[in-house]
Amino acid sequence: MSIRRTMVALVAGLSMIVAASSAWAETYALDKAHSRILFFVPHEGLSMFLGQFNTFDAEIEYEAGAPERSRVRVTIDAESIDMNHRELNERLRGKDFFRTSEFPTITFESSRLERLTARTGKLVGNLTILGVTRPVTLDVTLNYDGAHPFYKIPTLGLSGAGIIDRRDFGLNYRPEYIGDRIELRIEVEAMAKDRIPAAALRK
Repeated sequence: MSIRRTMVALVAGLSMIVAASSAWAETYALDKAHSRILFFVPHEGLSMFLGQFNTFDAEIEYEAGAPERSRVRVTIDAESIDMNHRELNERLRGKDFFRTSEFPTITFESSRLERLTARTGKLVGNLTILGVTRPVTLDVTLNYDGAHPFYKIPTLGLSGAGIIDRRDFGLNYRPEYIGDRIELRIEVEAMAKDRIPAAALRK
């Protein structure tokens, strides 16, 4: 084979590799109407009190052929905390809890994904609350990876769960009434960022 033909074949091969690698890397944005961040707080030994954050955003970089390379970035509007009680919501935004005027956002950024099975894993990353950053681990399940049944674009369905200790972030108010171990529950639907319908981005 001549040098020219060899170079042509090499360039063609590299082009195929680049095209293939770009094909399995996709960035996803939230379908905000169908995503939730929930938490459960032990309340005076009586119940697990449910709350949620109503306003948040996330970006997911997912590689179907190598999910362990995936990355997740989440930003939560702390002011959007919602316990289904107006006065309690205002109290949680104040000086005893989230101090939202000083710390308006809560963030999470993943550092690695440890695969357990084809559909489950542990997502490890850094959670920042009140300006304090601590490592956390979430148990994650990939419920769906394929075309959206209605929009026909690449879509992920994910569930996550974990436990954090509020004291790690300086949330120390009234330990005699409020438990320290907070259970997290996250449900996410996300679609290919460059193709997601505008209606799915609104909430």
